[in-house]
Amino acid sequence: METKHLSKITYNKETKELSGYLIEFNIINKYVDYSDMIDNHSLDHINDDMINNIIIDINENQFIILNESDFKYKTEINEKGLKFSMKINTIEKLVIYDKTTNTRISHNCIDNILHDYYVDFLFIVDKDQFKKQADGTYIRTILKFKKILAFDLISIGNNDNSLDFYKKNILKK
Repeated sequence: METKHLSKITYNKETKELSGYLIEFNIINKYVDYSDMIDNHSLDHINDDMINNIIIDINENQFIILNESDFKYKTEINEKGLKFSMKINTIEKLVIYDKTTNTRISHNCIDNILHDYYVDFLFIVDKDQFKKQADGTYIRTILKFKKILAFDLISIGNNDNSLDFYKKNILKK
């Protein structure tokens, strides 16, 4: 199981929509000791409705799992990547997980999620390749995902990552 930080989801105040790419194809992501990218065919075998575990961090102790709340969101795989959008029209019912008590609480306020996010995601790779570059470094290309387990939208400015909690307490149920 791997976790990767990839892209950004933005909130548009005029349209009241969160949107952006959860995964972007053929973009080289540089890290301290390696680089990687995701091939544009890596999701060919995955249906949009197989991508249903999307988490939004509210703060360091609480997060929402979208498919357990009343939000309606869309995902679409296109030539650029996996696009996400969610219209926020009214105050919706939220199911919020509290990490400190390991409980669920209902909440009716969406003010806490109306901002921009970074995206992390949890996955298992089926096939990848490493290619040596002229400077001696390697670029790893993910050719095929075996499984995508969850996406985590982390508020910009919030360094917490709920994927570890999700893996330990929710995913194994």
